Amino acid sequence: ALEEEKLVRVRHYGWKPRVGPGFRNLGVDPTLTVEQVLCRRSVRVLLAENGLTLDDVDLFAVNGLLSRYRRALPVLDETSSIPVLQSGRLVCIPHHLCHAASAYRLSGLEAAWVLTVDGRGDRETAALFRGEGDQLTPVKTLLSLTDRSVGGVYETVTRLLGFGGHGQGSVMALAAFGNVSRDLEPYLSAGSWSDVSVHEGGLQDRFASLSRTPEMPIQQAHKNLAASLQAALEQTLTTLVETGIEGGVDALCLAGGVALNCRMNNLMRTTFRPDVVWVQPGANDAGTAVGAAAEAWAQSVGGNLEEMVFPGVGPSFSPEQIEGALRRAGVSYTRVDDIAEVSAGYLADGEVVCWFQGGLEFGPRALGARSILGDPRRVDMQNKVNSIKMREKWRPFGPSILAGHEDDWFVDAFDSRFMLFTLEVKAEKRDQVPAVVHVDGTSRPQVVHAEHQPVYHRMLSSFYGRTGVPLVLNTSFNRRGEPIVCTPEDALAAFPELGADVLAIGPFVVRRGERTSVSRETASISDAELADLPGGRRLSLRMTTRCDLECVHCTLRDHSSHGEARRADLEKALVDGRQAGCDELVVMRGEATLRPDLPSLLRRARMVGYRFIQLQTHGCRLALPGTLESLDGLVDAYELMLLGYEPGMHDRLVRRSGAFAEVIKAAQVIQRTRAQVWVTIPVLHRNSTHLPRMVALAAKLGLPRVQFAFPRPVELVDGVPSEELLRLSDAARAVNRAAVYAQRIGITISTEGFPLCLLDAPLHGTPDATEDFSRHRIDDLGLVHDDFDGVREKMRPVALPCRDCSLRDSCPKTWGLYLEIFGTGELKRVG
Repeated sequence: ALEEEKLVRVRHYGWKPRVGPGFRNLGVDPTLTVEQVLCRRSVRVLLAENGLTLDDVDLFAVNGLLSRYRRALPVLDETSSIPVLQSGRLVCIPHHLCHAASAYRLSGLEAAWVLTVDGRGDRETAALFRGEGDQLTPVKTLLSLTDRSVGGVYETVTRLLGFGGHGQGSVMALAAFGNVSRDLEPYLSAGSWSDVSVHEGGLQDRFASLSRTPEMPIQQAHKNLAASLQAALEQTLTTLVETGIEGGVDALCLAGGVALNCRMNNLMRTTFRPDVVWVQPGANDAGTAVGAAAEAWAQSVGGNLEEMVFPGVGPSFSPEQIEGALRRAGVSYTRVDDIAEVSAGYLADGEVVCWFQGGLEFGPRALGARSILGDPRRVDMQNKVNSIKMREKWRPFGPSILAGHEDDWFVDAFDSRFMLFTLEVKAEKRDQVPAVVHVDGTSRPQVVHAEHQPVYHRMLSSFYGRTGVPLVLNTSFNRRGEPIVCTPEDALAAFPELGADVLAIGPFVVRRGERTSVSRETASISDAELADLPGGRRLSLRMTTRCDLECVHCTLRDHSSHGEARRADLEKALVDGRQAGCDELVVMRGEATLRPDLPSLLRRARMVGYRFIQLQTHGCRLALPGTLESLDGLVDAYELMLLGYEPGMHDRLVRRSGAFAEVIKAAQVIQRTRAQVWVTIPVLHRNSTHLPRMVALAAKLGLPRVQFAFPRPVELVDGVPSEELLRLSDAARAVNRAAVYAQRIGITISTEGFPLCLLDAPLHGTPDATEDFSRHRIDDLGLVHDDFDGVREKMRPVALPCRDCSLRDSCPKTWGLYLEIFGTGELKRVG
């Protein structure tokens, strides 16, 4: 399980329409398809780790009903359940059933009551279920109606108090400072499931005098409103449990966004005294994805899932991957024998440690995989870490504690593993750990077990041995406004800005402020020694994502956050490439001619032994006086881009007047030099019927070769624009027709990004098709892949129709993202 927000690096990320105003999702817009709103990055990561593609998926389980089905369901009938609906591979699971399944089916319990409470989903704001074995049965429903939303009431007050739409945790913490003095009964109260008063409407006006902005000071009246809100929530939900359950509460599972309220969770435990209270760590709507999958599994295969004992079910990274990220970041680092022991020493000395170990946690809480850690004994540590996180000074922190010690430190303690229950710290212990004790004497512990988190447990044990305290302050590793870090690159980007003292990442330690641009290994070998190294491999190096065109299909847009590579990093990439056996250099797209240091970089490449250099370029800048002269003798081959056979078409597609004339001039001038030149033609909707004319233009210019490329879709944070993309089969047919004409007039044709099964046999022997991709090393602005085939197999596993294809091993297979969107129905198994 993995939240998309942690990959796109946008907190509370949700799909947004690329055009048109307003909010749209599958539940409200009947025109949307699942393919449009698929959490593409997280799905790809989770499938690819197991060598799977979307072809291998038996069911797509979706949280909530599609809009097109909603009108067929009774909206106001609390006695009828919303059904699970299936159409082909798509299964729609009702929202609150998803919440319930996310808790019960991962709890390891044989029987339990399940309470789900959130803003609203489908037609409910709360629901009660009974789980028995693998059966999960709805018992009670609280309809959301027009303004009835339990989570909505809490959010309205949260916004009114100046904490925004996602600041409910701040309100819960603020409540400890206040007194219950405001009457919220008309807005949030209950006598039973049939006697509730829940209304968002009117709240804003009723308490308008307490409205504040984030910059305004917090008054006692604000604290009292928070306390009153918290009390109203607790009264409402305990009443619903008390009146909805007959025969006592044997076990209780909680889910929905409201189940992230730790004070309420513990009140449920202490009020009803069930054998177990279980809340899954992604209790908010992120968890409905887990619940949808779990419920679809239960209804199609049968049975619950294994108990979630620790939620580190996201991506993990090997020491080699982490060290690669460290080298690319140009930081000084040290590999240590025992990261747990070393980190415990830093913490005991009062330093703040950013901790990156193992698989990423699911849910909003950091639980010792992506954490910021501090010494809880220090009075100033709460302020110090709040300053690092750019939070209010009064905001509390919770501790991670060694399993077996919780009874020594907390009143009525239990094995609380996910930081979802607020417990009272024993009075005699509070002065020992002031940094994790809230104003009301409580804290929010995470109990850590050696069998589930061995490195983290070992660090806590070492800290305990040094200090006599078996717990450390733990909060999430992220910058303000960002989700928890996911990758080593995320950690290395966040660490210097946070101002923490140490980064403990895998087996490596990075100290704040220590940076180097060239490794010792790089500095120790001379240019002459590099030039003498053997070759035979190709380095594809991207120097920049800058470009002065705006091509409609351009994939540089999904690299835009990377920008320009540093000179030192590029020189290091050239040296590392030679050491890896590369003596051919391809400068990848991103207009390298915009760099004034391009000639000197290419001279450096020659000095260290690159015998062949190819420059991919839009070609326009080559027509400027002096540009080609500065590259004379440094570039062996130019790959120019052409989008149309005449100025109007080309200039419209690149969105710059005069670009066509510049490319043509560049092609003519290059031919008077010693360098090779050819054109690459991206096959798009607006030029596909003109490919023979473009081949004829190349022949007129005297170019020996034309390459047709199928451009991959651009993957942006807000979606995948595909307006300019042809269907793959249509583009291949256009290329086949153009290739026949090219053969007749003596032009060599190659292809890029086209599966061989869609190309005519003569195109199976083109350079792209016959390339040995094990020769390739890619350095894409510091993201290094030494085995292109291996990386491609991992990140874009072979589609199901291709697995028995006789062309599989020679096919370029560069169209993975396209197949995720449009499916694999166009592909043909050959042989």
